Amino acid sequence: SMYDAAVDWWNHAKAQLEMAIDKVGAPKLIWRAYWAAHQRFFKELCICAKIDEVVRQAKDYLNQDCSIVIGLQATGESGMEVALEE
Repeated sequence: SMYDAAVDWWNHAKAQLEMAIDKVGAPKLIWRAYWAAHQRFFKELCICAKIDEVVRQAKDYLNQDCSIVIGLQATGESGMEVALEE
């Protein structure tokens, strides 16, 4: 599945990053960036997994002459990152 392939890719990337850090050294801040990217990726993957069902339901409601509203919500993550950088 796509999820399993993504897990394998992130595990491989983590192993490669660990090897590079062992060889050249790196600030621990690099792990913060890794895990932040990891979480964002899987959050987006979960959202993408819902799209087909949302489209199917929207079409069903439109066929019943209903109006639909699809809300996209964010967690404010980007705003918090800006605040932390300041």
